[in-house]
Amino acid sequence: MIIVQPFKAGAPSIAVLPWTTIAYILSLIESVGCRNRASEVCRAFRLYERQSRKNLALRGLQRHIGLLPRCFSYVTTLDLSTLILLPSEVPSIPHERVHQVRLARAFPNVRHLTVLTVNDECVRILGWIWPDLESLSFVNGGDVQTHPQLQTILESFKRLKDLDARNLACDNLTLTMKTFEVLPVQRLNLETIPVWKDLDLEVVAKTCCYLESLCVTVHLRQFTGKGLLTLASNCRNLRKLRLFLYIGSERDFGAESARRCLQTLGKMVADNPNVQLHISLGHIPSSISGLRMDRLLGMGANIRSLVLYFLDTEIGGTLSCRNLTEVTFGSCESLGDEDLLNFVKGCPLLTTLRILDCKRVTDRGLAEVAQAAKLSSLSLCFLKICLSSMLNAIKPMSQSLTALRLMINNTVDSLSGLSGWPHLDRLDLTLACTILPEVLSEPWLESCPNLKHVGIVMQNWCPSSFTFLTSSLTLPSLSITFTTKVPRDVVLTLLEDISVLPLLSSLTLYICNEEWLTEDAGAVISKCPTLKTLNIIWTSNQLAIEDFEFGLRPFLIKLLGMKCLQNLQIPASRRDENDLRIFYRGLHGHTMYSLLKSIHDLKTLGEFASN
Repeated sequence: MIIVQPFKAGAPSIAVLPWTTIAYILSLIESVGCRNRASEVCRAFRLYERQSRKNLALRGLQRHIGLLPRCFSYVTTLDLSTLILLPSEVPSIPHERVHQVRLARAFPNVRHLTVLTVNDECVRILGWIWPDLESLSFVNGGDVQTHPQLQTILESFKRLKDLDARNLACDNLTLTMKTFEVLPVQRLNLETIPVWKDLDLEVVAKTCCYLESLCVTVHLRQFTGKGLLTLASNCRNLRKLRLFLYIGSERDFGAESARRCLQTLGKMVADNPNVQLHISLGHIPSSISGLRMDRLLGMGANIRSLVLYFLDTEIGGTLSCRNLTEVTFGSCESLGDEDLLNFVKGCPLLTTLRILDCKRVTDRGLAEVAQAAKLSSLSLCFLKICLSSMLNAIKPMSQSLTALRLMINNTVDSLSGLSGWPHLDRLDLTLACTILPEVLSEPWLESCPNLKHVGIVMQNWCPSSFTFLTSSLTLPSLSITFTTKVPRDVVLTLLEDISVLPLLSSLTLYICNEEWLTEDAGAVISKCPTLKTLNIIWTSNQLAIEDFEFGLRPFLIKLLGMKCLQNLQIPASRRDENDLRIFYRGLHGHTMYSLLKSIHDLKTLGEFASN
């Protein structure tokens, strides 16, 4: 731990040391937080600390992106998706050539870039600034969305190996072979860009013949499966294929079209046994006869993960998916207890099971599955089973489960069934119903010693203390969400219960109203002895600048006395140009106070850069 002492008059300055000595001293510091504190000693330390960074996320106003010093020459991974947009702005890159040159000089060695979804012109600018990019991913941002075409991206970055385009809202995948040469793309994610025709997928296969991993959404209305065969023959290095197959209804294309495409997929898998399949399949109507699941998934040996949703067709037979590790059933009306048990028995390596809104699954079926499978992750959402019966049914999994997610929209009579899960690492609990006050007082948390994270979502707040939290002595991470407005006294009572957790280091609060953001709330949170990260997120209207003086400023000033706090995130609204987002990164109290004062007086936010 490095503590920066104030400078004393007459003391020799460390800046007089040779540059090599300064570099050697800082090279011995491994912790990023300690290097940040050491950078406050002198200008030479600050310069070296900046030059030693390899990963950087820029925070501040998008319009100031070109105002950067030339001191980040070692940065190879750059994140521009966290820039703040004003209400009138759309995600973009500066069009002035001087700012583009400055950006290129500030980060000359960037190889991995994350950026907001900008338009085609900005993609070409990025291609000019960083022509040697190897990895590019897009993140949605701003109220006005602009999306580039995939063709523009591939034309602008000739050396791209990894492209994550899942956040591009293009209507379809349209590529022209004439403008392309063979590109070195190895990983391509096109999850939200639908493929309607075989020709589109064939172009991808011939353009990106070095593909190792592909994620794509296929609409089967005009798709026959020929593109899959072309993909397998051209991309010999393909090892992972994630397919989102949308079937629709019989009137869209007819049963024969769906059957032919799925048979082609089975043939491709049989000829390429090294390809790992991750399939999401939905909207198969019961009127399409002959599509029993055991026939549909004849390629089971290659399937690693499977998602079945809105499935009306018959699920029968024992499947042989010996390498399947993850499966999700969502709104499958035909899924019953016997079908679920047969499925689990045919998948000996299954570790993750998710069942969402399957009305025919009962507690008896869950009990049989608990005896037949050794799962490490289980999600049960909106089943017609009360919570106590559900927990009793899956109790035999307590020796293997490390992650459990429960979403309940019926009776919550007791939480005592959560007692005695020695290996549980993560628990997410959504209670979309009325809860009795005594339920939240049961001390079940003390019998789960290995819990690292607890997430609780409450749709209806309960006028009761969260005393079950006080029974934990080891919980390091907690997330609580209220989807409706909660009285201030209830929030303060909750914070009092949280403040006694001795090892809590991360706290996330999703709260609908901001009236509780007061000096009293800040004083309660400041009692947390080990809290390092605090995230406050609004589930409705976010905080406006007008609330700063009356609530946020006294609240934050109370937190400044916490020596352990390193990361504080509070979002603001974007209703005017005074919007802000504060990121607290281990700054000293007087520095943070001057920052808050400048925000309040000038209603502006400077630029922040952090790892």
